[in-house]
Amino acid sequence: MPIEFDPQRLPHLPGALGALLFVVGLALALGAAFLPGSLMRVLPVAQSSGANALLALALLGAAAGLQPYRRFLCADVLALAAAALALLPLVQAMTALYPADGPWRLLLETRKAPGEAGFWPGRMSPSSSLGLLIAAACVYYLRRLRGARGVKVWLGMLTVLFAGGMVGVLGQWLDVPLLIGAAGDAVGTASGTALALLVLVLVLFRLAVGTPSIIAYFDGRPDRSVFALSAVGLLATLVVGGMLTGGLMAGVGLEGYRQALAESLRTHLLLAEAELREAGRITDEAHRRAEAGVPDWFVVPDAVAGGRGASVAVRIEPPAASASRAGGLRLPLSDRDGISLAMRGGWLIEGRRALNGGRGDLVVEMPFSAFDLLAERVAALGRSGELVVCGRQAAGGAEQCFPTRRIVHAFERDLVQARKAEPTPMARALGGESGVSEVRDYRQHRVMAAYAPLTGKVAAVLKVDVVELQAPLRQALWAGVVLVAVVALLGGAVVYRHVRPLILRLSRTERALNRAQAVAQVGSWYANARSRRIVWSDETYRIFAVPPGTQISHDVFMQAVHPDDRARVDAAWQRALGGAPYDIEHRILAGGQVRWVRERAELAFDASGAMVGATGTVEDVTERKAREAELLGSRQKLRDLAAYHEKLREEERTHIAREIHDELGQHLTALRMDAALLQLNYGEGNPGLAQKVSAMKKLIDRTIKVVRGVASSLRPAALDLGLASAAEWLVGEFRARSGVECTLELPGHEPALDDARATVVFRILQESLTNITRHAAASRVDIRIAELDGRLRLEVRDDGVGFDPAEVRERKTFGLMGIRERAMMFGGSASFISRPGEGTRLQVEMPLGEDHSRSDR
Repeated sequence: MPIEFDPQRLPHLPGALGALLFVVGLALALGAAFLPGSLMRVLPVAQSSGANALLALALLGAAAGLQPYRRFLCADVLALAAAALALLPLVQAMTALYPADGPWRLLLETRKAPGEAGFWPGRMSPSSSLGLLIAAACVYYLRRLRGARGVKVWLGMLTVLFAGGMVGVLGQWLDVPLLIGAAGDAVGTASGTALALLVLVLVLFRLAVGTPSIIAYFDGRPDRSVFALSAVGLLATLVVGGMLTGGLMAGVGLEGYRQALAESLRTHLLLAEAELREAGRITDEAHRRAEAGVPDWFVVPDAVAGGRGASVAVRIEPPAASASRAGGLRLPLSDRDGISLAMRGGWLIEGRRALNGGRGDLVVEMPFSAFDLLAERVAALGRSGELVVCGRQAAGGAEQCFPTRRIVHAFERDLVQARKAEPTPMARALGGESGVSEVRDYRQHRVMAAYAPLTGKVAAVLKVDVVELQAPLRQALWAGVVLVAVVALLGGAVVYRHVRPLILRLSRTERALNRAQAVAQVGSWYANARSRRIVWSDETYRIFAVPPGTQISHDVFMQAVHPDDRARVDAAWQRALGGAPYDIEHRILAGGQVRWVRERAELAFDASGAMVGATGTVEDVTERKAREAELLGSRQKLRDLAAYHEKLREEERTHIAREIHDELGQHLTALRMDAALLQLNYGEGNPGLAQKVSAMKKLIDRTIKVVRGVASSLRPAALDLGLASAAEWLVGEFRARSGVECTLELPGHEPALDDARATVVFRILQESLTNITRHAAASRVDIRIAELDGRLRLEVRDDGVGFDPAEVRERKTFGLMGIRERAMMFGGSASFISRPGEGTRLQVEMPLGEDHSRSDR
């Protein structure tokens, strides 16, 4: 569910918990149906759940666990079967059709018989039936949800199921059940059933996380998430707090009942001891008179019976009647005086003495008012009050118990004790102990039991259900539950009303930010140093081609970095930990593709200098890198084309220079020779002709000089002799033309340059001297040509006016640009160092051969 929960987290949780619920529920259900005594002794906590409820929980666990594996048909069948099991007890309650107890308790509710050997106290209460029906509906309709209304109804059912489970678990744990039936029995959800329902709520919540309808309902609506979480959170908090408070109050309140119950039993047992002594004295007196032949031995005077003579019955049973007598249970109170305890409509004390001469037994019966008063005290305690009296009829025989308000016949105490792992209060009393304890009785109801021995052979237990003692507290708790529900709803509404505008504004801002990041292709991230987790934005997930919601750590990020760049990225991060800026471009592997990203981050440190967190951005620069590569390729192609054109131009210059020098020079030379011959042959006799021919010769000389100058400007002849000779010629021409002092430093040998590179270096030197002549106003120029590590270095330094490189760069002067481009055509570089008023220095480096790589910087 998009309430800040990762849809990919714990994908196997529903299957695992569903399987666990199925296995445990089925095993307990079968044990409750066929081996109730063993299960009650081994696992007492399961005694409050009905076998049919456990089977229904097992079916629901299997149905929910099959959902992730798309076994929808089987899941639907199991959910409907669980719903049928939950519905049957409600139908039985309306029709009052309950079969006798037996193994069919696996499917139906049965008539409970606590005194029978196969008794199982657990049952499916109405609240358990309702909870199981809601759980079955949640499982069945989960994948059938359509629209916002269906989602709301489903979430409401899940919330009710969660609240019911919480109340059931806390109520049973704190022993303060809220739901009590008309008979005083707790009808709330049993603790085991409630705990299983909470597990089922967790499974359903995890299943709902990936459901399209649930995702659509919460997608883009964080206000709904806030309302749901606040209401459920407040409800859970208040329920837990209220139940814990009620549990503490219950403990304090029950302490008074504990003391009153113990005092009542102790008082009545003291009265019972006095009555037993009185019964023994009356029996002895009646026996003495019968043996002495006193005629009124069967009439007990009030003086002898303490004023109760009319209620004492005396008779003689013949030997045959004594031997064959039958009737209700009689428990001897001692081995010597023949006093027994019996019940016939009320409690009786029976005294028996054998008469001499084989005449039979003298029997004295008198009411046991102490136990009658105790029975009245039990009735005053409530409908659940019960007096249990047990003892042993004969040495070595089984311990027998008198009928109680719920068990209408005498029964063997061992049947109850066999279901308990610990001694029962009756077992403790028969062992000579006395006290008060809160235990589960044979019905698996929590009772407060006061126990004490009457004599060495008979003991009494006075008990009452705790739920009946807690009636006032339960009423207060119900009022608290209603108040809790109202407060939770009001609190959720208040939070919804006041927080909703902020949440919606934040949601709109977040959506706008996500759209802006998507348009700019810039993602963001945050790293927590303590948890070592990294939180990515949606755009960051898209850039790295990782499913949204995937847990990110530094190791996961490094796995996405291109293997060739990991060392560089790690080194940049280590420098950032030392305080350096983190700004790096590197490659990543995203969905099988290589992408370029630019990462920038700001790190936060604590007072000790340890990093506590980092916030950064990730920009997808793949397209920019592609355009840069394309631009660099185009630029290199342009340089190659310019170099090719420069080569063609130099070749054309060389060709033109040679044509001018060879052809035009020869023709001009021949023309001058002809003019000289014309002057020699005809000039002496014709002064005007001689003068004209002399002028022609001067014009021809000037033309020859111009031709030589044009040829030299196109390609100096000295360049054919090498770069050093051409540089010396160029420097000489510069001195002669500008009058500026110029020095030239050459290497000890001719640089090993091919013609193209030598021409480029010559042209760069020529352009730099031209710029100095035009702009520098320098008085001195120093030129140095050297070889270093397979590269040629040209340095031209002047003491002129200098310039601002940034200003010249903005003007895009073609002279400096031409120098730089000429150097870069052959993998070289050119740099200018200048300041206004401080002169200029030009540095050019160029590889000597073709094997040196080119650079664009």
